[in-house]
Amino acid sequence: MGTMGSATTLNETKSESKRSSFFGGSKKHDDDEKPASSKSNLKRFFKIGEFKHSKEKEKEKEAKRRSESGDGTRTPPASGSQTPNMPFADDHGLVSKYGKFGKILGQGAGGSVRLMKRTGDGTTFAVKQFRDRHAYESEREYNKKVTAEFCIGSTLHHGNVIETIDIIHEKGKWYEVMEYAPFDLFATVMTGKMTRDEITCATLQIVSGVCYLHQMGLAHRDLKLDNVVINEHGIMKLIDFGSAVVFRYPFENEVVLATGKQRLQQDLIENHVLTRNRCRRQ
Repeated sequence: MGTMGSATTLNETKSESKRSSFFGGSKKHDDDEKPASSKSNLKRFFKIGEFKHSKEKEKEKEAKRRSESGDGTRTPPASGSQTPNMPFADDHGLVSKYGKFGKILGQGAGGSVRLMKRTGDGTTFAVKQFRDRHAYESEREYNKKVTAEFCIGSTLHHGNVIETIDIIHEKGKWYEVMEYAPFDLFATVMTGKMTRDEITCATLQIVSGVCYLHQMGLAHRDLKLDNVVINEHGIMKLIDFGSAVVFRYPFENEVVLATGKQRLQQDLIENHVLTRNRCRRQ
């Protein structure tokens, strides 16, 4: 009886051992094999990673080979020194468009005016470099002040008003490009050599320019000998619209009073320019 019981126990132990080995071994065996299994899993993971990395390298080599052979479309590499050619963008090409800087023609609170001569056709320009931004001005306020003068000048086309050609923002500086008139009225008057007829002719030309501004609804507000230049044909040209304001909108009779607030003046100027451009398109 005892022998039969022990034999039965032995058989159960053997069958249990077989069953446990069939499902992966006993618990003790699993604990012993765990570190080895983890290492094998890590090894297999890194092998997969290496395989993916090598696949990516092969793809990069293939793309490079195609771009060099001319297959497909190749995107040019981006360079840190290059800037998109946009209006008011840095490095827009002032020198390449209008030539090299020459002598300084004059300086004031709003900036300095210098000569620029284009080598291609020999055309000479007067270029105003606007003053730097004050500490109390925001970037937006400064930009509006600087561009307000250009907004006015670019809409004016009259024989006795200076022609405003372009405005460029380059390397943190604002430049306004204008036609060049080689003489100024102040220096001419101070010579004391103007005849009565010449004085009359100059006065009539200035009045003609001012009447044109008033017809456009603009007041210059800074008329003086320094702000009148003369070209090589003796034609007077009004310059410097930094203090100009809108006093009447196009096709309106109501007069807009100047308040002295710079921001309001700039808003009026912008509205004036937009309205006039809209009327021209219509």
